[in-house]
Amino acid sequence: MKKKGFTLVELLGVIVILVLIMLLVFTTSSSVFKRSKKNLDKETLNLIYAAADSYVTQNVDSYPKTEGSTYCLSLNTLVNEGLLPEDLKQYVEDEDIPLSRTVSITVDSKKTYTYDFDPNKNVCDVSVTLKAETVTSREEVPSGSTVAEPVEITLETSNESGTIYYCMTRLNKGTEDPNKTYSCNPNIEYTRPFTLNTEGVYYISYMLKEGSNNSTIENYKVTYDKSAPKLVMKLYKSADTSNWTEYTEDTWTNENVKVDLSESTSSTDFSKKIKIEGALGSIYNGIQNVSDAGYILSQSGNYKITGILETESGLKTESEKPSTVKIDKEAPEIKEVSGNPSNWTNQDITLTIEEAKDTVSGLQEEAYSFDGGSTWQKGNTKSYGSNTTVKVRVRDIAGNIYEHKDVVINRIDKDKPVLESSLEPSGW
Repeated sequence: MKKKGFTLVELLGVIVILVLIMLLVFTTSSSVFKRSKKNLDKETLNLIYAAADSYVTQNVDSYPKTEGSTYCLSLNTLVNEGLLPEDLKQYVEDEDIPLSRTVSITVDSKKTYTYDFDPNKNVCDVSVTLKAETVTSREEVPSGSTVAEPVEITLETSNESGTIYYCMTRLNKGTEDPNKTYSCNPNIEYTRPFTLNTEGVYYISYMLKEGSNNSTIENYKVTYDKSAPKLVMKLYKSADTSNWTEYTEDTWTNENVKVDLSESTSSTDFSKKIKIEGALGSIYNGIQNVSDAGYILSQSGNYKITGILETESGLKTESEKPSTVKIDKEAPEIKEVSGNPSNWTNQDITLTIEEAKDTVSGLQEEAYSFDGGSTWQKGNTKSYGSNTTVKVRVRDIAGNIYEHKDVVINRIDKDKPVLESSLEPSGW
């Protein structure tokens, strides 16, 4: 008796049922995942609102509960205060939330804060830039600095419809409480730059008001102290780090450069540092401590050096402008010296130094020598009419010299042949 198998129709029916089951499972799973991502986004939004509420509650003097007022608060501020993590994410969109996004904070009729946030755009976008410069040297003064001369403050905004407001707190030296926040409610309309002429510790709060919208309140601190250390920075150069001579700033050298820092007011309770910038990949980049013996730069590079002095009490001063140090210890390179014939010739020949280059300081204007460096010329060619040995050299701006192996010219022959006869007469 033959066993009966499944018919084609039955097999197709089974396949259809399996496909329907898979579609149902997939649809259900996708729906669950989507709901899960939406829930995560809601949790992120609640986290942002909670962080904003915590911040304004702790700084209520800067965010007064005046009915109808609206304030802006950036995520960056909340992250810097440790109220939010840096890696905020939109789970449905699978994208990071930029920390430049702002939270809108409105005071309602019950004088309570209400919050609004959109991860895809700024719900309020107003800002103010504070520019601080020393009056005499016109050097930029970053927040937290201590300077020995008055500081001019300028507040700027690109928002033409907004108005800048600020407030300022000044403390006498030594009266500052490190555990206290000296912020204030900006209530003075800014009209023009102002100067901090009196010694003390200054806290400046500022914001932009545009209609009922207010920007995030920003804070700036600077200490004006005439007794702040006066920095003196000197630069020296030496090939062997023993015999130092003065180095001229912003010139190329193939020697080591030493940075010496000193303080001209005879105070001794200070630390010495330098900030090194501009040398990509350099081991020196960043803040480096300077000993009494100085700080030595020995690696090729184009450096910007800023000296820093800081007293034990926290007074800090920087050099008025960065000093440029240029070191090049690499000799130039060439591809080859061409033009030396391998076959005999009775003509003048021309040697050419091919593709000479120096990627650090560059080649000198008169970079080429064909006599071992006794004389130098602009051109990379030289002609010869007789056999000789040529000593090729190429130099860069820093003084490094490339020495090529001797070029021996020995295939020039300009002498005419001489016919000599050995026939002798045998008689008349």
